[in-house]
Parts: sequence; structure tokens; C-alpha cells
Amino acid sequence: MMQNGKSSEAKGRLYAFLLFVFSLIFFLYFSSPGKLSGDVLISVTRSILIGFNSLTILLFVLKLSI
Repeated sequence: MMQNGKSSEAKGRLYAFLLFVFSLIFFLYFSSPGKLSGDVLISVTRSILIGFNSLTILLFVLKLSI
């Protein structure tokens, strides 16, 4: 039961962090419109998604191994 509480707390923190990151990206994009900022937005978003996917896969593998 305690494990489930920690898991939901970690999930809540993860969602809060993701909301902060995406709001920061969109704020930077709309505050400085232009072709360069669009390219930077795509690059930063791609890097964040790749990192998040890698972290998710790593956590899944660790959970399977336990």
C-alpha cells in the first residue's frame, strides 16, 4: 500500500515537471516568433522527448528486473 502512495506521488511530480517544461517551451516560442525560434523549438522538444522516452524505458527495464 505504501509503495502505491510513493508511486502516485512520483507520478504527480513528473506531470508537474512536464507541464512546467512544455509551458516554458511555448512561452519561449511565442515571446520571440521567427523562423529560428521555430527550429529551436523543434530541436528542444525532440531532445526532451528522446530523454523522456529513454528514462521511461530505463525505469521499465529496472522494474522488470526487480
